[in-house]
Amino acid sequence: MDVFTFGERLKKVRMYLGLTQEQLANKLTEEEQIKLAHAQNAISRLETGKGGDVGFLMNLLNFYSKFIYIDSLFINDFEIVGKESNTLKSGYIGGIAKAKIEMMKNMLDIHIKEIIDILE
Repeated sequence: MDVFTFGERLKKVRMYLGLTQEQLANKLTEEEQIKLAHAQNAISRLETGKGGDVGFLMNLLNFYSKFIYIDSLFINDFEIVGKESNTLKSGYIGGIAKAKIEMMKNMLDIHIKEIIDILE
């Protein structure tokens, strides 16, 4: 995996959490005593694959670890939400609920098709 792909994955996580770069920077500066301007710049550089500070990356991954399994960022078939996603932590109810609802919808669609086939 190259730095651009990794950056895109970091951005997907941020967007999934519903945060702008500025909002994420604010959260990181509250927790880690980092300057806001530095945090926003560092987020942008990481997400675009332009590099960044390893210490800041560790702070970012530490924050994201509250919501996702960090090792999932490094697997080939990374996805933030899906039927078989192992990315989200079970404590993150919003993501789990969305994934379960999607699975139930797909199963219901299959059963409805089977009933229609029987009735025809």
